[in-house]
Amino acid sequence: MSKRYFEFSEGTSNKFWEVWMDGSQVLTRYGKIGATGQTTVKDEGSVAGAQKLYDKLIREKTGKGYQEKSNGAAAPPPQKEADPKKEAAPKEEAAPPPPPRQDVVVEPGFRRFEFSEGSSNKFWEVKVEGEQQIVRYGKIGTAGQTKEKDFDSAGEAKADTKKLIAEKTGKGYVEVGVKPAAPSNPQLEAAIAAKPDDASNWRVFADWLIEHGEPWGEVISAALQGKPDKARQDATAKELLGGIDGSTIEWANGVIAHLDLQPGEVEEEGQMEETLARILEHPAGHFIRKLTLGLPPHEDTEWHMEGLAEAIVEAGPLPFLELLDMSPDAEHMDQPSWRRVGDLSGLWKAAPHLKELLLQGAQGSDDGEAIDFGDVEAPFLEKLSFTSGGLNKNAPTQLGAAKLPKMKHLELMFGTEDYGCSSSVASLKGILDGAGLPAIERLGLMNSEWEEDLIKAVAGSKLLPRLKVLDFSMGVMNGKAADTLAAHAEKFKHLKELILTDNYFSEADQTRLKKLLPNAVFGEQKDDDDPEYRYTTIAE
Repeated sequence: MSKRYFEFSEGTSNKFWEVWMDGSQVLTRYGKIGATGQTTVKDEGSVAGAQKLYDKLIREKTGKGYQEKSNGAAAPPPQKEADPKKEAAPKEEAAPPPPPRQDVVVEPGFRRFEFSEGSSNKFWEVKVEGEQQIVRYGKIGTAGQTKEKDFDSAGEAKADTKKLIAEKTGKGYVEVGVKPAAPSNPQLEAAIAAKPDDASNWRVFADWLIEHGEPWGEVISAALQGKPDKARQDATAKELLGGIDGSTIEWANGVIAHLDLQPGEVEEEGQMEETLARILEHPAGHFIRKLTLGLPPHEDTEWHMEGLAEAIVEAGPLPFLELLDMSPDAEHMDQPSWRRVGDLSGLWKAAPHLKELLLQGAQGSDDGEAIDFGDVEAPFLEKLSFTSGGLNKNAPTQLGAAKLPKMKHLELMFGTEDYGCSSSVASLKGILDGAGLPAIERLGLMNSEWEEDLIKAVAGSKLLPRLKVLDFSMGVMNGKAADTLAAHAEKFKHLKELILTDNYFSEADQTRLKKLLPNAVFGEQKDDDDPEYRYTTIAE
């Protein structure tokens, strides 16, 4: 694709910005007009992803006042007319900026960014310790200055730090001292992901790792020969877990196949996230297949799992991760609406072969960041279950806009407005249209306060004929819902099961509906002693 060139001139600011695509990569060059500038490269993993980023960047720049100049070629900087009395001295070309220094030593816990342009050579470092943010900055080669800032929670400290990093990189700062990524061979990894129990693919991969200087390939090779290095595996597991309780590691083919991380005792905030990051970044943990994460226990009332999601995204891509379970109940906190799930938009690239995703939570007791799936890209996802007493409308809306070719089982629990539910029957339009769910077999629209409207919407949907199981359990359905189901009984007769358990259906209504819908499953119903106070099963 040809280059597009833009300029921005205002006051003393005269800058250029250029963008082009190369396959799945988006490249930009920027700086002062007349200078060589700096170049950045972002690989989006696909041409479609690159095109999306390319279009987004152009919108952002033009929105900030950048004007497109020459069509595809960098326009030369404006030249002053030559003074006939003076002979112009030859102008030296600006030296290209130095490449990011990956060998620079960065103090543990800090992230370091550097900016070099002309005579300006600056660094900026940041670190989060619990609820405190530590920033250091100054000229490269000096100790610089240090600033410390305290927040009300570790979550706020991390969120502010993420914002600052985005601002710095947006100004041209480049991270240095980055830890080299784990050796990656997408072709071999794809073969293993397709047949994870095929030892022959693992053998080739182990040999490839050894050839590329990764010693853990020897551990994989030994396991494949039926002689697992248990001593090394046990020592590595102990080191990675750091003594955290409630955790188990299962090994297969010399790597961690299943990590179950569910601490039971109150810990320092951030400890569980740091442990998870340490495990996933290790060669043994980078090829994990199943990951189970409990709720990080701490004394703060702002219970959240956002840090766990961040650790997964930062460690990704995890090429073999098939199951991510963030739904286990916690003994130390039994209120789903207090659990904050937050931003999961980076999960799809971090776990490109994800097959099953289990979640529990809402926006949290502190009305934190809403659940955000972002642009869902999950070509292998077969099951998604979300337990919630207050589901934000982002979840059904974003899933309804996604293409999920292998999704067979989708289960959403909604809850009540009092505990953060902003979803509605209208939020389900994309899901019920069914364009992105060609393989769907089981749909759960559960734990809702909606009765007739929900039944009517599903009865008239394009999705219903594909379903084998439809689950309306855990809500407030009663006599009115029974009338609506009876009126649309023909639409639901093809189902193997119509699950209506844990609602408010009377014995008479159950008998009446069973004659019309033999596939109806009622199970236990809630007591309807106070019809003015009916409640969803999961709320607070």
